[in-house]
Amino acid sequence: MRLDLRRALSEPLNGSIGYSYSTRDGSNYIPVNTSVDSATITPFYIANRDRDTWKVGLDWTPMDRLGLQFNYAYSLDKYPTDGDRIDGIRKGTAQMFSIDGDYALNDQWKARGWYTHDT
Repeated sequence: MRLDLRRALSEPLNGSIGYSYSTRDGSNYIPVNTSVDSATITPFYIANRDRDTWKVGLDWTPMDRLGLQFNYAYSLDKYPTDGDRIDGIRKGTAQMFSIDGDYALNDQWKARGWYTHDT
């Protein structure tokens, strides 16, 4: 499920806010080495999860030749603990910030750059 709202805030500034919900579920994980009592712990990178994500974005064009975009996203993962899975990760978070820019040097050349940081 995904919901996005976008709006022009002024002539050079546009904004957006969004929410998305996703579920990952698949087959049961079977560990290779069953001699260790690890059958109830699934590695987090393949574990089932529910994810809620909020996103905020701004698109600013202060002049015809320059454009800047700012984005921020925050996600919360919840890992189910039902059934045999009683140990392991319960929740996780992720954040991402980015800024992108472009500048028209002339009619033939355009410069672009970006920076992204995520945790």
